[in-house]
This record gives sequence, C-alpha cells and structure tokens, in this order.
Amino acid sequence: MPAEKNEYEINEDIAIKLRKYFAKSNQETFVNIKHALEQGNTDAAHRSVHTLKSSAGQIGEKMLQKAASDVEKMFENDEVHLSDEKFSVLDAELKRTLDKLSPLLVSDEAMPGNDLFNIDETKNIFDQLEPLLRRKDVKCLKLLDDIYRIPGAADLALSIENHDFKTALLKLENLKPFYSD
Repeated sequence: MPAEKNEYEINEDIAIKLRKYFAKSNQETFVNIKHALEQGNTDAAHRSVHTLKSSAGQIGEKMLQKAASDVEKMFENDEVHLSDEKFSVLDAELKRTLDKLSPLLVSDEAMPGNDLFNIDETKNIFDQLEPLLRRKDVKCLKLLDDIYRIPGAADLALSIENHDFKTALLKLENLKPFYSD
C-alpha cells in the first residue's frame, strides 16, 4: 500500500496538474481572443480574458494575471482596441508563461538543447536524484528541468511529477546503464 501523501505533497501535485492544464489549454488563447474581437464577438473575448486572468492567478503567474486584468478593465469600460499596448503586454506575458511551463508538456521526446547535455552532467543529476528518490524526498522536483533534458528520461520525470518515487527509482536504475562509461 502506497504511503499517504502529506498536505505539501498533495498541494504540490495539484499545482503541477494546474500548470500542465494551463500550458495545454492556453496555447491558442491569445489568437482566439484576437479572432473573437476581429469577428466582433467581444463577449467571447471578454470571457476568455477573464478566464485567463483567473487561471493565471491559480498558478501564481502574477504578471500574466495583472496583464489580463488590465485588458479586462478595457472590456468593462467599453474601450477595447486591439492596437492598445495592453494587448501586446498580455500577449508577451502569456508567451513568457507558456515558455516557462513548456517542460511540463514534453512527452517522450527530449527537450531542445540535448546536444549540449553530456554524460558527466547526466551522471551528476542521477547521483543527486537517487538518494532523493530513495528517501521519497519532494526536493527531487527541483531536478525536473534537468531530467527532461536527458534523452529518454521523460518517463522518469513524469513519475517524479506524479510523486511515484518507487517507479521513478526503477526507471532511474534502467536508465543508468545507458549513461555509464
């Protein structure tokens, strides 16, 4: 029987799921807002901006939340103009946030930049990771960005994200021979 998660682990698990959902569901949001406005559907655009503002707040993206709030005020004051700088800021903040969250969307493919990742770095990460997994220490989440850069390690990273440390440890053991001398 798996150990019961503590409140921190549950909250972290929820936060990761919210971030993943945000990253998946907002890839076309700005384009959709722009399209709705171009079609004269200000209600749909306003709803999308409001939802984006709320979602940004849920995942702690304060700058994006503020940018969406500024655009939402334009809707509330009937002063909506796509050429307004506030739309440019919203677009830039959404892109920045999606770029930041993009590692959460990586599947089995390695992230760009793997050609710069070497075996010594991989061994170092594995050496740091193994004791954390053995202790079921959530600090291993801090290594996720580096783990995603390792070719073939996406399943390992997903197990860690899901707090399935026992499975992650098995996946790590299976990966280690590929990165030995």
